[in-house]
Amino acid sequence: MKLLKLLQVIFVFLLLITVIEGGYYLYYTQLQHSNTKELVAKTPDKKSASTKFKLAMSPAFWQSFQKIVYSPSATYRFTIDINTEILDIKKKGETIDGVFYPIAMRITADEVPGGSYWMYYSKDQILKTSFKRAVQGTTKQISYNELRIGNKVSIIKIYDPSMENKQSSNALNDFIESTVTVKE
Repeated sequence: MKLLKLLQVIFVFLLLITVIEGGYYLYYTQLQHSNTKELVAKTPDKKSASTKFKLAMSPAFWQSFQKIVYSPSATYRFTIDINTEILDIKKKGETIDGVFYPIAMRITADEVPGGSYWMYYSKDQILKTSFKRAVQGTTKQISYNELRIGNKVSIIKIYDPSMENKQSSNALNDFIESTVTVKE
């Protein structure tokens, strides 16, 4: 009799956990279908300000990619290319929410209120980033210390969206390769 009651309590507990997880899943999948997203824009006077923006790509576009079946013989890549200008740079880095970022640069962005936002690079991200200078068709490696306010730059970030490479809850921080090219 005691064993039956114990099994009933365990069953109710597991059922409750399943219902909570189901609600959590439905809540977040419904948020992804919205045509706007939250973007945290770092500003000099306010460390984080959430603002609504129109998505760069439709949720239907992303849903079509969710149907791709993994194949170990295939390569999956997603690239973001930003052409912008460096408005400010903190070469000694900045600590935000207890995380130190050795590089912080404010870049132009027309879609953001105020026309700019801060881009931060962690130590791991710096190791995956090559810094270059392009002059009259030739490109040479430079140190990130050579970046200057007013530089016109192309920032290319390459992501691997496959499930094996999911490292954190913020996929935009998980690029596999990045290039910052100063254009002269």
